[in-house]
Amino acid sequence: KSASESIPLHYAGGDAVIHHDPGADAWWYTATGADLQEDESEAVYGTSAEAIARATEFLLTHARPAPHENA
Repeated sequence: KSASESIPLHYAGGDAVIHHDPGADAWWYTATGADLQEDESEAVYGTSAEAIARATEFLLTHARPAPHENA
């Protein structure tokens, strides 16, 4: 995979970068969740929006839980 275009994304306490591979005309993402779990997808997404949606889903899944407030 080689990236000609990259889009940074910060969401739910984590970070992702959406990449475009012009040779494959496909998008993929690399991400690190708030819980420090990492993921890199295959270059299989046809649009940047689809890759962003999948990265956002990963970041939400790996967000830190909200602190509990004592009543």
